[in-house]
Formats: sequence, structure tokens, C-alpha cells
Amino acid sequence: MTTRHLFLALTAALCCLAAPLPAQPLHIGFIDPALPKETPARNAAALAFARTQGTVTRLQALAEGGWNDAAGRPCAPEEFDVVWYHQAEGSGLAALGRAACADLRAYLESGGVLLLSGAAGDLLNEMDVESTPLRVLGPTGVAFASGIVVPEQHRAHPAFAGLEVTRPLLLTSRGGNALADFYGTAGPHGELLAEGNAGMGERPLVEYTVGAGRVILVGWRLADFTTDQDAYRPNLERLFANLLRYLAGRNTNHARLAVPPGESRYVRVFGMPFLRAPGPVTLTLPAGTARYAAILTREAGVGESFPAGDVYVQEIPLQGQALSVQALGLTLLQRERPVAQYVAAGRATQAEFDARDRELTRGLKILRPAVTFTPAPLKPTKVPDTDRSVLLGRSPFMAPDEGRGDATPVYEPVEDGGFRITGGPRRLNRPIIQGQNRVWTGDVPLFRMDTTTGNGSYSENDRAFPLWPRPDGHIGNVDPCFGTLRLGVPGADGQTQWFEELPGTTALFRPGYTDYQVTGPGGAWKASVTIAPLLDSHGLVCRIEFDKETPLVWQYGGVWWQESEANANRVEVIGEREARITEPNLPNGLVAIGCDTEGPCRAIPAPYGQQVEFTAKVARKVYHVVATWGVTKYDEERAKQTMARLDTPASEGWKWARDILKRAWFDCYIGRALRPDLQLAAALLQPESALKRTRDWWDARRAEFQIRTPDAHLNALVNWTRCTSEYHRRGPGLILGLQMWHVYAHISTGWYGKQWGGDHAAIEECLRLYGAMQDDNGFIRWISPSLVAFPAENNTPYWVDQVWRHYTWTGDRQFVRELWPLVRKAVAWQRRQNDPDGDGLFRDAYEYWNCDSNGKGPKAAAPSAMSWAMLDRAARMAAVVGDATAEKEYRALAEQTRQAIFRELWRDDVGLLGSIGADGLWRGHPQIWEEYLAVNAGLLRPEQGQRALRWLEQHYGFEPRPGVHLLACSDWWPIRWSTQWVPTGDTCLAVLAGALCGDTDRWWPYLQTAVRSSFRSDFPGINMGIANTGAGGGDREDVDSVDPFLYATIRGLFGIEPALHEGALEIRPAFPSDWEEASIRTPDVSYEYRREGERITLRIRTPKPLVKRVRAGATGREVVTRAEAESVVTLRQGKPALAPVVAEKPQVLVESGEAAPEAALGPGGAGTAARLPEADRERQVLLDLAGACNVTLEEFAAVKFQFDYADHLAPIGGWWGNPTLAGAPQP
Repeated sequence: MTTRHLFLALTAALCCLAAPLPAQPLHIGFIDPALPKETPARNAAALAFARTQGTVTRLQALAEGGWNDAAGRPCAPEEFDVVWYHQAEGSGLAALGRAACADLRAYLESGGVLLLSGAAGDLLNEMDVESTPLRVLGPTGVAFASGIVVPEQHRAHPAFAGLEVTRPLLLTSRGGNALADFYGTAGPHGELLAEGNAGMGERPLVEYTVGAGRVILVGWRLADFTTDQDAYRPNLERLFANLLRYLAGRNTNHARLAVPPGESRYVRVFGMPFLRAPGPVTLTLPAGTARYAAILTREAGVGESFPAGDVYVQEIPLQGQALSVQALGLTLLQRERPVAQYVAAGRATQAEFDARDRELTRGLKILRPAVTFTPAPLKPTKVPDTDRSVLLGRSPFMAPDEGRGDATPVYEPVEDGGFRITGGPRRLNRPIIQGQNRVWTGDVPLFRMDTTTGNGSYSENDRAFPLWPRPDGHIGNVDPCFGTLRLGVPGADGQTQWFEELPGTTALFRPGYTDYQVTGPGGAWKASVTIAPLLDSHGLVCRIEFDKETPLVWQYGGVWWQESEANANRVEVIGEREARITEPNLPNGLVAIGCDTEGPCRAIPAPYGQQVEFTAKVARKVYHVVATWGVTKYDEERAKQTMARLDTPASEGWKWARDILKRAWFDCYIGRALRPDLQLAAALLQPESALKRTRDWWDARRAEFQIRTPDAHLNALVNWTRCTSEYHRRGPGLILGLQMWHVYAHISTGWYGKQWGGDHAAIEECLRLYGAMQDDNGFIRWISPSLVAFPAENNTPYWVDQVWRHYTWTGDRQFVRELWPLVRKAVAWQRRQNDPDGDGLFRDAYEYWNCDSNGKGPKAAAPSAMSWAMLDRAARMAAVVGDATAEKEYRALAEQTRQAIFRELWRDDVGLLGSIGADGLWRGHPQIWEEYLAVNAGLLRPEQGQRALRWLEQHYGFEPRPGVHLLACSDWWPIRWSTQWVPTGDTCLAVLAGALCGDTDRWWPYLQTAVRSSFRSDFPGINMGIANTGAGGGDREDVDSVDPFLYATIRGLFGIEPALHEGALEIRPAFPSDWEEASIRTPDVSYEYRREGERITLRIRTPKPLVKRVRAGATGREVVTRAEAESVVTLRQGKPALAPVVAEKPQVLVESGEAAPEAALGPGGAGTAARLPEADRERQVLLDLAGACNVTLEEFAAVKFQFDYADHLAPIGGWWGNPTLAGAPQP
């Protein structure tokens, strides 16, 4: 998931450049599946444009093969200058059928040309032009500002003639048609002519060479011709006019077909199209510009003839005369010896296939199973050994260089919560976040302020409140910027010594602020710099303290909705030390900037208009620079309407809490942005006090939670992470990600750790927000920042579980009573939707957070475990509210699910939970969450969980470099998103499960590696994946990665289990066996742990008297105290977990044989993992299952199957998670 800005607008001047140049009219074959009916509106808009380029013939693909025009007359693609297929109406409407795709492919290989736009790009897979499955989506009501970014090497391509492509080029501000593109894939395999301006991996403009022909795809939302009044329509029209003419100029496959009198049928022989009569007839055509005739006959004729089944194709040259023959079919072509060339090309291709097949299969066995029929029920004749895992041996996703890369220099831990680095070069890589205000810092003191607008939200109505009244303000998905601050000192040579360019700077990253130590050239001066956001408004305050009186220079500028627009910042200087910046693309927007000493302050030119430059009139030791941003007014009526979205039947029973959510939303998204000029004036009156308020607030938050263990990196990261989990707070809820995915979502992993860390008020508001926006059917939806709820991944059972967990921490019965009706609806939905047969085993399409984590069913381990947890928690809450009938019902349902799980999904001989798929087979190689979720939910007993977790570690754990312990999330093949990668969050949750089962020593090295990846990173913080070097990479600070570090540490290592609803607290430390001391402090409990031999002493304090139930180790004796605020407990260490049988890991590492560079391993480091041994290579086979379905390999791609979580049949290449079969047909 990358985050380049979505490009929104260009100047009208750029549009004027795109006026089409006059050209010869084209004859366009426009494929129209609607025939014989009228073309639907979206496709008709493209058809209307095509008619401005020449003569257009609508083409209908016939199921039996061939093409008809709108009058029902037969024709062939070769009869047109260019063939265009535009599909804008829907994602499932692009298919033309196998016969049409094969015909187009043959046409292309002989030199034809094809333009595909919109969802028609799906044909690239159908024609076997592109092996990567394209993403295909239907139309949307959301207006996508869609454009292209052309790399320099392609700017001279004829496609871009007359277009200004040295910068991003917008084609439409309202692109909403159906699409096909390469988002989320490894493609394309053609020549990528241009990226999408969104920068999310759409890769929408691609050119392919197919034999002698060409295909161009215009994908994503680019090809929307319904926008005839759009300011950027000239760009769209010019691009398509260029493409049509470019392709027409490359077309070398022109032909004319003789139409036999009476009956005929369309056939293609040796690549040549014919209209074949049942018997020989007289066929006559004028030669025109044709050079050769292809004649279809029963027998070989004079000259060169080529046999093809029951006919021959005779090829004769033409001399300009008309041709009349007795034959089955006649086609005139402009190519030189087209039949002979086709046959020769086929033979050459066959030779290439043969050579490639020999190379690909060299040393491999090819198994083609024999098909026999056996009376049912079937039983295996031999049970193979399935215990071995084949791992890639690196993380192919979300890690530097797909698991091979590194990140240096490395950040140092600051144990009470922070990171430090000296001499780091990175800029603007670490945000400090206070609500909607983001202040970007980095290894060097260069600073920027921006905000987010619902980036990554799937909402189709709107993503963000339009603080600025732009037509696309509610669409958002961009990062509006409010200026970059540079600091400097005038040099003796007249050049400014800019701080970010000076070497040797030390940066100290703290939650809520960042400190720097900067030294001038030759040690001429030293400066301490602190940067922090303002606490109560959108802004920043920067303090600069020199070691002696030194003049300061600063510059501030760069305000935009989106950087790629034609921005024109205007600076208004006010007095000697303040300025205002406005930008026309941010209507009603205002940025105010000032200093606490006099200037002069002046406006200077900048690439985006003007910026502010300030030079201190008098040298001082201490300076403060303050900047604020916001709006002068806002749409009050729209704000009321937005907040009214919380007025749902679900929230009707707790209006008081709903009003709190509304106030929190308003303050976050609107209130703090009001009157930035007054906010600046207030801050400049006492800038030191403003900075101190921010620092004190964050320091106090950091102080209320601290851990101390023997591992400095763990201390630094967990103390930092609990504090900065507040960065995710956006008004009434907690958003998924900090640098992308600004949407209330993914509570399946969050926010357990934040709850365990003591942030109960934030969790209550977040759970109420989800409850208020519950669908009428009971489903727990995702929510955009503009309070639009929409269905997405299923978090329903997790929400129920978290409502109960919150109660165990707070004992708030009123909270449970108010949400109880919503809990009942949620449980009903989950049972109705995901256990339709009522057997107690559940399925799910999105069974867990791990983005597209391969939905399973109809009897799946993770959904069944979490649905058991949901039913169990619902029964407990029923007891709290006094609903005896519901309690009895849910307890019975929970027991039914528990028994079904252990009867059908748990295999005691293996010690593992598995899922049963649509084929009825138990799958015994799980994804790791299928085991750890069951442990963490309390379904598996410690001894069961230990076995399951050890199976995971033994099969999926690997050590690519000494000291780097990685856990793949599965051993599934083929490699595609969500299989075989190394997620930090899942690693932590597996460690948590291991600790709960008394197996910490086995799992601690994996947590250590995950922790250190946050320091060996291109930014100081938590990444989503880990490379073989131990470096972190991928998405940054998503809840999926952040929260599990807290959860694994507090619940796992420190062993804290809440029972405050019963007036108790359970403490079961599960530290590594070599730890002798550790301590923790949270708002709910603090304790110090000391071990001397087997004797353990815990000093425990709680804010109010509680019973403490304390045990050391999974098997230790439990000690129960009285209800008291302070307790000292002495006990003996429990027996350690049974040591596993020492054996070779049952796995093969396919990759992981690269030598580790010394820099990656540290001084003296060395070592490699063995490459795949020849004996294991011998075990690899190619399995051709086509015969089992009684079809050819090519036909196999069209066979439909029942997949695990589907209620319908689908081909294997079209089901989510499977690659398209890409074997080329062989002559």
C-alpha cells in the first residue's frame, strides 16, 4: 500500500494544449456487446467520441465465432483501421466469449491492433496477453480525479503528442466508469507508458506486442467519456485520438472478405479470416490495394497450398486485377505471403515452446494423474506425509526490497519511550500527530505541516468533511499541505547555513515532540531545536536556542491542496514578524506564521507562488517560530448534517454518549481549524508556554505507562507505542493507519493492546462509534472520517469480544446495558451470514485483518474460534444485563460451536486446528492466525495451544541470518499477497499465544526481531513487515502492526488479565527464563518482579483495592490475595514447558542462500542459509490436473469450481487469490 498524492487539477492553459490536430478519418471497429440493442449510456459516450474520429462500425461478437455489424452483416477485425473495445458499464460485462478472444488473438498475432479501455482490459487475461490477473471493478458514484504521470523515457511516444506530460496530466476530474488495472498486483508485463496520478499502483496505460500486432490498455478511471463538460476533456480526447491513430499506423493486418451468396459461416484458418460457404461457389473481389489472395478450397490448387483439416488454403499474388474463383472462401490481404508467414511463425513458436519447456522442466518430474472411477465413498489408498513445509525463505511483501533489503543508519533506543539518531540523512519521515494536524519531522530539522482527507477510505459517498469548499473537497484522498519550515543562520560568505544540510545532527524523537542538537560549520555555534504541534489548535511551535547570540533566518511556504496543481501561494506580510499565506486552491483557507522577535519579514518567489522569509533584526539566543492553519469559515449546515449521521436507531438509547461523539468529531475535524489568525496571536503571546503545554501533556501521558525489562529496545518501543497510540485518535474513534488508511476500521487486531494499556475512555468512544453506525442487519461496518458507514471486512465478532473485554477492565454495567441490543443484532448477523446450516462451524470472506487473508469455509478455524468467543462473551453479557433467556441460548450455542470445533477441526494426533474447505478435506497447513486466535480467545487449553504454536514455529519459523528470527504467516503457494510474508503484527500475536501457553523462551527471539525492525528502519517506528536483514518495511504504523506490540507485551510477557468487573486482577508473568527483574506501570496496575533462583517476589499496586490472583508460569501454584491496593506476593517458579523433541525442522527454504553482508550482521558476522539441496529440488513436480477434469490444459482455465467461501461457481483463474493460468496454446 504506497501513498503518493492523488492529482486533482491542472490549469486551463494545459487543457488548451490538448486540442486535437486534424487527421485522416479512421475506420474504427467498435466492439459493442449490447448489439442488437442500443449502446448503454457510459459506453455510448465513448462511441460518440469515436464517431468524431471517422467512420465507426459497431461489432457484435458471435458465440459461435465471428462478428456482425449493427445490420447483422458479417465482418472481420481485419476490415478496420483499428479495433476499439470500451467497457464502462460493469465489471462483469467485459467478457466476449472464448471464440471472440481467440479470434482477436489471431488477428493481433498477424499484425492487427486493438485498443482496450475501462473494464475491457479484462480481455488481456482472456486472450492470454497478460499473465497477471487485472483488478476489475464496476462503476462508482465517487468522482475520481484521474490522470497520468508519464516517465521521461516515454514522453516522446506518439500517444502523448500535443500533451504537456512533463508533469502529471489530468484526463478527468470525475472518472467513475468501470475499470481494469494492476492495483495490488505484480503486473503489467507489457511496456508501462504511464503511471496513474494516484500513485497507488494502478499502472493504467500499457502497450503490448502480440506477435506482429499491438494492444494498448487505458485502464483505471481514465477512460470516462461521460464528462463532456469537464475542464480536462480536451486532454482525454487528445490522448485517445493519438492512440487510435498510432495504432492505425501500426496496423499491418488489413483484409477484405468475399461474402458468398446464401449461407456461410465465419472461420479462421492459418490466421486468415474467411466466410466459408457449404460448398464451392463463385467468389469475386476487386484487388484494390491487396497484394495476395487466400483461397479456401476442398483440394490443393495450383501453386503453394497448405492443408488444414478438410480444406486447403491456396495463396496467390495479385497484380491489381479483379479476382474471381470457385472456392469455399476468398480473402484478399495486403501482407506479403501471409499464409506462408503464418505457418513459418507457428513452427518457430513451437520450437521456442519446446526449448522453453525443456528448460523449465529440466530435472523436474511431470505428473499427469491417471483417471479411474471408483464407487463412492472415496477413501485415500495411501496417505502421504504432509508434514513438510516449503517456504520461500523471505518476506515477499511489506519488507525492504521484497525481503532482501536493509535500512541504515539504525536508530537507537531511548528506554523511557523514544528513538535517537546522530548523522541520519532522512527528511520528513516521522510525523507527530495531534488530531487532524500532522507535523512532519525527520533525522534533520526540516519541518512540514499537513493533514489528511479520508485517505484510503472505501466510502463511495464521501470520505471527508469539505473544510475547504472545493467541488472535490468531500472526495479528499489527498494530503493538503500547510507549509514547510526551514531554519538557518547567515554565513560569512552571504550564504545561509540551512540546518537540514549540516552534518552530525542528533535527533531525539519523543511522543508529541522532537529535539535536535545542531552544530554550525567548524563549531561556530550550537543550537538546540524543539518542534511540537500546538495542543489545542492546528499549528506548530518551534523553539531554537543557540549557545550564544546568533542571528536566525527562516523560510516558510508551500501551501496546497495537492502539490501537482497549479498553485499560486500569496503572502501578506503583517508588521515585522508575521505573515499570512493564502492559496486559491484552498478556498477560505489561511496559514499564519510568525516569530517572537522582529524581522524583517518579506515575501519571496517560490515554485508554488510566494513564500515567507524572515531574518532576525537583532541576534538572540532563543527564538520561537509559530505557524497555524485553518479556515476563515466553514459550511455550518453541512457540519450539522454530517454529525446527524450519528443519530441512528442504534444510538437512540444513549443520546448523552452520542453527543460526546458529536462534540469530539466537531472539535477534531472543524473546531481546531477555526480562526487560525487568532490562534497564532495567542500562541505568540507566550510561545514558551504553548510549547510547554504540549510537552507536559505528552510527557505526562508517557509517564503514566512505563515498562522496564532487561531489553532496552523493547522498553523504548513499547513505552513509545503506548503513548503514540493516541496518534490514531481522530475525534470519536481510532483510525486504521497514520500515513495511509484514514478510516475507522480493523478492530480485529485493535484495540486490545490500547485497552490493556489503560486507554479505556478512548476505547469506549471507539466501540460506541462502531455501535452507532451498525448496519440495520447487525453487521459492524467501517466508517469514513465524514461518518459514512459502509460494509467492508468483517469485524463483527471482534466488536462483540471487545465490548466484553472493555467491561472486564472497567466494570461499567451501564455500558453493557446500552450496547446490549446491538450485541444481539451483531450475533444474529454473524450466525445468519456465516453459519447458514447452523452446525456451529463458521466461514468468513474476510476472516481476519491480514488484508485479503483468503476467506475460508464452509468450516473454518479462525471464524469458528472467534464466533465461539463472540457467543461466549454474549452469554456473559446476557448475565450482566439479566437476560436469562439469552444467556441460556448463547451458552448452548457457544458449547455447540466448541464441540464442533474439537470434533471436526481439531486433530489431536497432529495438535493443530485446521479448516475444512468446499471439497470437504481438512487442511492441515494453517495460516498462523488460525492457531493463535484460538489461543488468545481462550478456546484452546495451554497444552493444546502449545502444541499448535510449536507446529507453527517448527514449520513457518526460519532464521535467514544469525539472530534474525522470522515467522512466515503460512507456507502456501503460489506466492501472492497475504501468503508467506512476515508481518510484525502477526508475529507479536503468535508470541502472545506462546506466552499464554508457557512457551515464552521459544517465542521471545521472534519478538526481539520484530522489535528491532522498528529501529532498523527508514523511519523510527513500527513497520508492517521484516526483511531477512531484520530491517522493517512496508506500511507504517497501521493498527494491525502497532497494537499487537502492546498486547503481546502487557498481556503476554507481563501476564495481566483483567477481572475488574469481579473486583479482581490476574497476574501471570511469562518472561524469558533468564530475566531476573522487570516492572510495569499502567493506569490500572503497577508491579515490580524480582526472581532469585526459583523464588519470585511481586510488589503489586492498584489504584483501588482488588483481589490479585497471581501465578508464575503456566504450571505455577496460584496465590490469591485479599482485596487490597498494595500486595506483596512471594511464590515459586512453575515448571517450565516440556522441551520439544529435537529434530530437523520439517521445511525447505527455497530462497535464503544469499551471503549476509557484514553490515547486516554486525562486526564479525557471517553465515548463509543453505541453498535448496538437489535432493529437495528433485521433490518438486509439475502437476497437470487437466486430465482429471477430462479437458485440455487450455480448457482447464475455463472449468468452474466451488471455492471455500463462495455461494457460486467460478473458474480457477478468476477466483480471488489464484493466478490466471498462463500456458500459451501450442500448435
